[in-house]
Amino acid sequence: MEKNQAVIQELTSILERKGIAREELDDMLAMVHPVDIAFILEDLTAQEKFQVFRLLDLETAAAVLVELDDDATREVVNLLPTDHVQRVLGAMTPDDAASTVRLIAEEKGRDAALAFLAKNQRGIVKPLLHYGEDTAGALMTTNFIAVPVTATAAEAVKALQGAVQSNTVIYIYAIDGSAVLKGVLSLRTLLRATPDTKILDIMTTDPITLPSGMDQEEVVRIVKRYSLQAVPVVDPQDRILGVVTLDSLMEVMQEEAGEDMLRMAGADIVDSLSTATMTRFRMRLPWLLLTLAGELFIALVLSRVFRSTLERAAILGAYIPAIAATGGNIGLQSTTIIIRMLGMGRFHAGQAGKVLFSELRLGILLGIACGALAGLAAAGLEHSSPSAVKLGVAVFLAMVSATSATSLVGALEPLIMHRLKFDPATACGPFVTMFNDLFGTFVFFTIAHAMSFTVH
Repeated sequence: MEKNQAVIQELTSILERKGIAREELDDMLAMVHPVDIAFILEDLTAQEKFQVFRLLDLETAAAVLVELDDDATREVVNLLPTDHVQRVLGAMTPDDAASTVRLIAEEKGRDAALAFLAKNQRGIVKPLLHYGEDTAGALMTTNFIAVPVTATAAEAVKALQGAVQSNTVIYIYAIDGSAVLKGVLSLRTLLRATPDTKILDIMTTDPITLPSGMDQEEVVRIVKRYSLQAVPVVDPQDRILGVVTLDSLMEVMQEEAGEDMLRMAGADIVDSLSTATMTRFRMRLPWLLLTLAGELFIALVLSRVFRSTLERAAILGAYIPAIAATGGNIGLQSTTIIIRMLGMGRFHAGQAGKVLFSELRLGILLGIACGALAGLAAAGLEHSSPSAVKLGVAVFLAMVSATSATSLVGALEPLIMHRLKFDPATACGPFVTMFNDLFGTFVFFTIAHAMSFTVH
């Protein structure tokens, strides 16, 4: 970060002059990774982005454009001449070029976006645009090596040398005459084989494959489950279409994790800088109203059902936040753990009973520990009152009840949502919070009421 700030300051001082020389820019950015250059450019004005970007060599420019956020990418594309953008896109891998074209198409339309591709690249990239944005087909690259299943190791090495960009080649794929995938072998296996070894003898048959329409979240689960660095994408006839690499999934993993966090908080996936305030207001208001309705229901219950208890012991209200906060935290912990298990593909339907019992048992133990501490504290703080012990017992029992119930509900709700084919992260946060407040408060006052709690 400090290095980036130093480069930004140096770059700004250069841009304030009348001109900027390629040599000066090259010297300054020579030791900076393209990812860091993209980070630096995002802090510059649109005109400054243009001044710097047009002097980058094509390979660096392509790597930087891939790393820029959407708004910065649009700025650069709109400022640069079309032929320059064509050359930059030509230096990208097909999947990166397709992603950039999709972004351009959102603003300019599909035909105008395709005009940014050179004719020879258009035929490669255009088929990738037919796949849904969040699918395996959209993530895959056509930059892979496929050899006939009858080939020798020497022939496979020859096909590898100089044929494609090496950064995405991790495995060699063996196909028949119809491009049907028959097997896969790693580069390590290939290089250890003697030249006359048949690929058929050293390849792994029945490799893990992905259909082109598979959702990217499921792709991530499969890659994690089998610890793969690349997975081939095939059509219904098992003909290889492309390869999804681990590198292309890293950003997807971050996006999915961010989406789950926002959804658990009851917020939709929007950019605070680029999305209108009223749009974000309409997206987030329903979740807040839902939670507010639950809290108002609690107020109704307290004012109608437990009015006499409240009048006799207003001190009870002081301990509601502690019970609600503890139960809420435990419930959200259970929810987060289950959602993570579902996201990583580590949960099976037959495990539901075991998982729920495990979370309930943990919730009870945590409730006992926290409840004992809170109960002793409550009794100690009110030691001068004859009802101090009753208060401590009420706090303890309410805490155990709240943590037990919310741990169970927190684990059960994402399982139900997943079973019904809904995103488990969408509503779990607000619902668990609302249930916890309702249940914890109700139980606390029910116990206090049953004990004829009073303070003198």
